[in-house]
Amino acid sequence: MYFIRMFIVFVLLLAPTLTFAGTVQLPQTGQTSCYHEEFGTVITCTGTGQDGDLRAGVTWPNPRFTDNGDQTVTDNLTGLIWAKDGNAIKTRDPGFDSDFTTGDGMVTWQHALDYIKKLNQENYLGHHDWRLPNVIELESLVHAGQSNSADWLNTKGFSNVQSSYYWSSSSKAAHPTSAWLVNIVDGFVFWFDKSSFPYYSVWPVRSEQPESQGTSIISLPKTGQAMCYDASGSSIACTGTGQDGELQMGVTWPNPRFTDNGDQTVTDNLTGLIWTKDGKTPGPTTCGKGATKSWLGALDYVKCLNTNNYLGYNDWRLPNRKEWRSLVHAGQSNSADWLNTKGFSNVQSSYYWSSSSYAPSPHNSWRISTSDGAMDFASRSFYYPVWPVRSGQSVSFASLIISLFGFGTVTSTPAGISCGTQCRAYFNLGTSVTLTAQASTGSIFAGWSGGDCQGTGICTITLNIDTIVTATFTKEPVGKGDINYDGQVNLTDAVLALQVIASIAPQQIVYKEAYVNGDVKIGLEEVIYILQKVAGMR
Repeated sequence: MYFIRMFIVFVLLLAPTLTFAGTVQLPQTGQTSCYHEEFGTVITCTGTGQDGDLRAGVTWPNPRFTDNGDQTVTDNLTGLIWAKDGNAIKTRDPGFDSDFTTGDGMVTWQHALDYIKKLNQENYLGHHDWRLPNVIELESLVHAGQSNSADWLNTKGFSNVQSSYYWSSSSKAAHPTSAWLVNIVDGFVFWFDKSSFPYYSVWPVRSEQPESQGTSIISLPKTGQAMCYDASGSSIACTGTGQDGELQMGVTWPNPRFTDNGDQTVTDNLTGLIWTKDGKTPGPTTCGKGATKSWLGALDYVKCLNTNNYLGYNDWRLPNRKEWRSLVHAGQSNSADWLNTKGFSNVQSSYYWSSSSYAPSPHNSWRISTSDGAMDFASRSFYYPVWPVRSGQSVSFASLIISLFGFGTVTSTPAGISCGTQCRAYFNLGTSVTLTAQASTGSIFAGWSGGDCQGTGICTITLNIDTIVTATFTKEPVGKGDINYDGQVNLTDAVLALQVIASIAPQQIVYKEAYVNGDVKIGLEEVIYILQKVAGMR
């Protein structure tokens, strides 16, 4: 008998070409109003260059959230499924929380991870794949146009969403005694010590599918974090921790992540955004090259770039908070240093202005730290460097999707595919990719299909379009007399055969494919064959 088991299958409908340049699409921030630079009063958006004017990114679906009627809520933008209760420890398990103020649902980072394990052991709401969200997943809930996103979420199908910080599963790479949090009230992204007061809230999340995320209109990228740390900051094995470094949820980054376009611009192949190569207010001189700016000065600076058709373009903009933070590598201790090795120059280890206003107090604006990814607000009179961005218009990547049937793995050269957990990667158009299949013990590789791949050898394809390749593995044939299919013919097999003949239910699986005479049955001839085999007569 041959067993074919579907190990993992991605059923994706692919258009023949992509309509965007990056491998993920960033959503809008939610901000639709514009504000006076000094007083914070609402003004007409047209021509301001503010986030509320440009609204760069994918429009949110309507409705944004769906109450699934089972105490979960699906975010139709990202496909993430959240617990409806935003403070399950307090309402469901107050006895779990003995941290400082007992029963309030606010715990240390490790206890947050421990609570997720508890939910999975108890099959919370019928699922055992809950996780502590990573920092990108958690930030995706923030509505930058609301003065209090927690209150807004509590009107969108959720309950008990706390006006406070929530733990993410992402450690701060530069100081791994700390972990990243998101303040659901206003969207602060910051880090705090994993084990000392104050403590913070926990919000479980899961995904309907490992990567495609169901009917969502965008897919969030990975954070970049691939290591795990304990509360003391020591590096530890990731297995079973539930940390970001173990789960690495999200779309895999393309390789290379960035492309130097040779014209003083660099394309981020993850998002499709095109940044100036020079990361510090690059010029021209007439616009204030290399000078830090106030927030209004930053907006005026970008207008000056467009008036002067800087680098041949007149559609530069001040990036919004989501565009800005997409550059952060959560696995690096200093993202600015990392970016300066990826085709950029003069990226400053400092705060930069975004085009997004701080809605709770809109005479302030959001700033982002390029060194670690912290995001908070500052007075618009402060001075920071400016890094212009624009959107790409051309497709530069194709996706390669691997579907696996049976037991085995598929890897690729160049790297990107390593099937078993995720089976999709993005490569430059025209890349030649070699796929290698390796069967697991007890299986054989039966062959390829799709993408012009055939046979059982290595397969090399040229990715000019999005491509799906299927790899099928089957059980190795059962040998004569190997009744229990353990690779040996011995007295155990003889006993099993006799039990079958005597109609005694055996205590393990019997493989009738171990027949010796062509009748596909286990009988006396099999017993005789096995005994002869054991005696060395065969």
